Amino acid sequence: MKITIIRHAKVDFTGQAWCTAKEFNRGNEDYDVADIIRDKKYHIKTSNPVYISGLIRTKETARLIFGNEKFHKTALCNEVPICAFTNKNLNLPTRIWEIVARILWIFNSKRQPETYRQTKKRANDLINHLELEKKDCYIVSHGVFMRVFRIEMKKRGYCLGREKNHASGIENLERFVYIK
Repeated sequence: MKITIIRHAKVDFTGQAWCTAKEFNRGNEDYDVADIIRDKKYHIKTSNPVYISGLIRTKETARLIFGNEKFHKTALCNEVPICAFTNKNLNLPTRIWEIVARILWIFNSKRQPETYRQTKKRANDLINHLELEKKDCYIVSHGVFMRVFRIEMKKRGYCLGREKNHASGIENLERFVYIK
């Protein structure tokens, strides 16, 4: 079985450098409904299922890559949501809000909408679903979720054709092919 995972295209969104908790949360909501930038493109012709998240950027990316195919939408491959770590009226760099939110997520804090433990379960639920289907497929998803999903894929015996250092993150439109 071959599972190809693709990160969505770059999002057409510029956030604030500094913000309050309320502005940070609103910025995350705005990012989730923003359109993608269509400057880069490649085309894949397939009859295999294409799974997308519930967020518009994966649907638009799938259209960009696969054309107007029928896509299978599932929240199982949604991005890991984050929110401000406090409701106090602090004005902080947006990067600080993001870093602290991700740290809380990793440590399974209930302050975040989803814990790392819950994300791992969601990734495994998606793998279970794909293994029941027993079809080669494509998944258009999100950077943070993809990191967790890739770890869980390796634990389940899937092999990646090539490995790359992702210290700077998973690039937009980057794809990974896993085979088992």
